[in-house]
Amino acid sequence: MTTKRKPYVVLATPVLLQGGTEYQMLSVIRALKGQDYRLGVLCYYEYNPSIVELFRYEGIEITLLGLKREGKNRLKTLLRLSIVLIKWFRRNKPDVVNVQYLAPGLIPILSARFARTRRILATIHISGSYAYGKKEKILLRVASFFADHFICVSLGTEKFWFGRNHLFTEDTLLKKHKHFTIYNNIDTGRITTIIGRNSPILIREQYGINVKYFVMGIIGRLAEQKGHKVLFEALSLIKKESTNFLLLIIGTGPDEEDLKKLSRDLDIQDHIIWLGGKTQEEVFKCYSIINLLVMPSLYEGFGLVTAEAMAAGVPVIASNVDGLSELIENQVTGILVQPGNASELSKQIIKHIDNKQLGKQYSILAKIRVTEKFNKESFQKSCTLLYQTLLINAKK
Repeated sequence: MTTKRKPYVVLATPVLLQGGTEYQMLSVIRALKGQDYRLGVLCYYEYNPSIVELFRYEGIEITLLGLKREGKNRLKTLLRLSIVLIKWFRRNKPDVVNVQYLAPGLIPILSARFARTRRILATIHISGSYAYGKKEKILLRVASFFADHFICVSLGTEKFWFGRNHLFTEDTLLKKHKHFTIYNNIDTGRITTIIGRNSPILIREQYGINVKYFVMGIIGRLAEQKGHKVLFEALSLIKKESTNFLLLIIGTGPDEEDLKKLSRDLDIQDHIIWLGGKTQEEVFKCYSIINLLVMPSLYEGFGLVTAEAMAAGVPVIASNVDGLSELIENQVTGILVQPGNASELSKQIIKHIDNKQLGKQYSILAKIRVTEKFNKESFQKSCTLLYQTLLINAKK
């Protein structure tokens, strides 16, 4: 008696580090675990061992190719990646490959198609004219000839890349839409539970934070995209009016040493606590002591940290960029400021320092918005429907 082969779904990604892309992938995996699928993750380049363990905990297959991203000859490096991927896809024969469309996004799509993978998805996690221009849009247009569908994590991201947008619904695939949006999801129940079982007083004591301080937080990779430099400039302006504040910085990244030097140059180093990388659960604990989350990103795709903070009841000031502007309704569920404008950012932060009730007013409506619009149940329903439809079509 032969055993029926389970449909094989593979999520392919350049890296497995700690960020919104990885947590969105985890959400997809958790949504599909209830289906009778064989699930796998294929990572070509760098990875964080603790994040890999987080994926393994879900009971899925992990393949770490461990290839070197950079080389003297860029074309040779990409060619080697392509050859390795084609061989892997041919050997393992996945029914659906979901490529995380991060550089180099085109190569995995071409490799999966060359290996005759029946269904190819690409998930686009980020957008913005600050970082992406004509060249990247041309590459995506080429990729669209070889991928069956593109999933975007926000309507703004979809419109940036394709010029128009629409949310995924039951009839989306019937209308043969090439691209659509499935919002990232927030597990508000888990966030509430973790915050509820931890004492803000003890957490403040753990980090040596006096109760008199107004605590701000910025969470994300220490890289230009997240706008740490803009926030530092804003803090130097705030310091002229108030010194009763602290900034918690959660994350690691390539700009860490430069940012520490900048904090000294601006004489704000005594107002900063560098917490380094934290697990998602540790971040949720920190929300209980953060009076204001500041996300001065220069570009985003969705803004997972912002949505999590809103779900935790933390007021947010964020840049008016794709993704973040869909999470926050300005002066209703939070505050939006122009990206790169340190003066405007400082003025809005001072308003929150002077009037803590202002933040509470926004946070109540913010939590309702996240719970209603970006909930886990809607995400799971969309993912289940999408993959079921793709796998039925893959058999034809």
